[in-house]
Amino acid sequence: MWRLLIIAMLLAPGGSVRGEVTGSDRPYVAADLGLAIFGEAAHREYIARAFALAARGGLRWDGWGAYLQLESASWFAAEGSTGEELTGVINLGLGGEYLYADGFVRTALAAGPSMVVTGTELDDIGQVGFFFELRPAGLRWALADRICIGLDPLVLSLTAPVLEGIPLIELEYRTTVVGEFLF
Repeated sequence: MWRLLIIAMLLAPGGSVRGEVTGSDRPYVAADLGLAIFGEAAHREYIARAFALAARGGLRWDGWGAYLQLESASWFAAEGSTGEELTGVINLGLGGEYLYADGFVRTALAAGPSMVVTGTELDDIGQVGFFFELRPAGLRWALADRICIGLDPLVLSLTAPVLEGIPLIELEYRTTVVGEFLF
């Protein structure tokens, strides 16, 4: 199914984001849905071992951008562990991005604090660590003058909400779908 979506976006008319959408100094908001479908999967009945929902808001100028990101990320225990619980965190970060190829390609980097919101046997709710996210090359398409959709085929996410005792560290490779509205 997702392969058909990618093919349809690549073949759609107006396959790149128009210059007037990305070249101006406009604020924007975006919503992301990311799934970690690659790697170890403790629960094969689920399509993804980990998932994330995020909201971003920022401003762009001359291809560069800065944004604030709020993300809810959750994952099942890794294969081989004894727990089957879902671990959840809230990530709040600052990010920077660069748009190139007429706004069709986006590279982004974000980092900030990460807080446990769904505890585990070892970790309590409220513990705070950090997260780091790298989006090396995401693709963007304009649906209208102010609406874009995007696909980040590979997002590297490192989440470490617990740094004391036995650290809680989650490394994921996600695929993310993005919806963006420009003001």
